[in-house]
Amino acid sequence: MIECQPFNGQAKISMHLPHIESWAEQAHTLFELINPGFPDRADEQYQAFLDELAAHDDDEFASTVDLMNVVKDIIDGESACQLNWRAGPEFVEGMLRVLEGMGEEIDWGVDDPLDDDWLKAMTVPELVLRAADGLQDAGYTLWCWQIDQEHFLAWLTQSVSESEMASLVDSLGLGVCVATDLF
Repeated sequence: MIECQPFNGQAKISMHLPHIESWAEQAHTLFELINPGFPDRADEQYQAFLDELAAHDDDEFASTVDLMNVVKDIIDGESACQLNWRAGPEFVEGMLRVLEGMGEEIDWGVDDPLDDDWLKAMTVPELVLRAADGLQDAGYTLWCWQIDQEHFLAWLTQSVSESEMASLVDSLGLGVCVATDLF
């Protein structure tokens, strides 16, 4: 069982598998990067992550992907959006939710990005590239993690943090990349 105990305002993690302890330490950095301007939300998500780890046996997390799935469940709908490659409207709605509290908007190239006719004419890759370009203009980088053949998780970081995020996901061995690199 993974145990989390308070330690100087942070949770102290007691785990039997070193890779989980190492990943948990890196998870806090991940939460900080994907919540630019929202340190309290990053801390809340990190605590939720530790709580979820504590609720399971450490042998339930055999890979980084297992741990990333815990992160996915915590951030989906708040700091990220999980979407189907064939669901353009869901992608646009998800990105609008993620940006809602940030005071940022994406220039989708249309007055109403939820217009049915416009969405029917767009593919998800086209929408992802438009979002990535619009976010880049605002100083953000859009990232995608391919969960499986049909689904991906998208989040953003400040562009100045791009190298830090790239290094983090590389060290974790996750198939996460800048959205524009997908196509």
